[in-house]
This record gives sequence, C-alpha cells and structure tokens, in this order.
Amino acid sequence: MPQVQSNKAKTINMSELVISMTQELDYYWSLGEDSGNGAESCMIYKVQHHIRDVERFSYEPCMISIGPYHHGAASLQVMEKEKWGYLDNVLKMNCEWNLLDYLTAIGELAKQARKCYSEDIKMSSETFLQMLLLDGCFILVALGGLREIMFDGTQSSGIESAKNDEITPKHKAQCQEGDQVGGTNGVEDDKHYDMGYWFIRFINHDLFLLENQIPFFYHKKDF
Repeated sequence: MPQVQSNKAKTINMSELVISMTQELDYYWSLGEDSGNGAESCMIYKVQHHIRDVERFSYEPCMISIGPYHHGAASLQVMEKEKWGYLDNVLKMNCEWNLLDYLTAIGELAKQARKCYSEDIKMSSETFLQMLLLDGCFILVALGGLREIMFDGTQSSGIESAKNDEITPKHKAQCQEGDQVGGTNGVEDDKHYDMGYWFIRFINHDLFLLENQIPFFYHKKDF
C-alpha cells in the first residue's frame, strides 16, 4: 500500500520552484541593501541567546571589551584605563604623528567598519571613532605589534606630518625620552607578566571571542 502511494506522488514543477526561490533570494538581498549590512560586508555577528545561555563564558568577555557589542559594560570598565595607556604608547612611538592624524586616518574607515557588524550600532560617530582607535591600539600593543615596528625604527621611516606644530613641548619631551630608552618595546608585556599568567590568559580569551572584535582593513598603498 505505501508503495502505491509513493508512485502517485505529485511531480515537482521545477519552473515554479525556481521562481519561488528566486523571489526569496531577491527578498533577502533587499534586506541586506536596506540595512547597509549585506552578507558581503557583514563579518562580525552576535551569538544567538539560546547558544550563549549554554555557556556565557565562551561568548562574552570577562575583562575587556573590543568593538561595540560589549562596549560600556559595567563589569569591563576596569580595563578601559589600560586602553588609554596603550594609546599613549602608540602616540609616543612616533612624534611626527599626533592624535589628530590617527583619528583622521581611522575616520576614513569608520563608515566601512560600521557595515561589518550584523547588529545596528547605536553609537554616535564620535564615540564609535574613539572606540576604534582605543581598541585598535590595545590590540596592537597587547599582541606585541609595537615590537616589530620599533625594531624597524619609526624615526627613520621618512613619514612626515603637516601638523607637527600641534604637538605640545611636554609630548615632544616624552617622545624623545622614549626614543632614548628604545620606545615602549616590551614595557607593557613585562608589566602583564608581573601580574601573572592568569591576566594574559583572560586577555587572550577575550581578544579571540566572536563578538569582541573590530574589523581589520588591509590597504596595500599604506605599506
């Protein structure tokens, strides 16, 4: 009896199925275009609640926020001071570039960066830009990025800024002092090792979380 019913199964109309699926595809592509976060540009997603609730530690930062999803969380405010210290390290690395130079460079990528998040980022342009700079500097220093830069010698790189006059005498003195002792190479790493491996372990954990990210853009012309 079941075999007879199977033989009488309705034949699939391929043309109608193609039309129906094409309409669905057009609909979902239109959603991406309206939000400005289409599948082509969206890279950083939020974990769904039913997955997150299984083990929150696997998806949420415990010490530091990177990117907008956990920005401003009360439990992560202690490390915000560290971000400003890391920004200061980067500013002292090369006195020919000042804060305005860095903000201007990142500002050119801010709109593109917003499109890399699946969620609507409810942050002002100023707050978003400041977050990108602070978090970017933290990642650069925390992962040892300054070591290679300082080893190559930033002062002999030939980079010039039209805004050198905006650097304060105090900042110039700090830069010169940093040059004499080899810059910030290794200072932050030594401090973190003094705190213990637990600190490094949790920082590394947070830096590799799916939701705790800022986009990285590679521009060949900059190198």
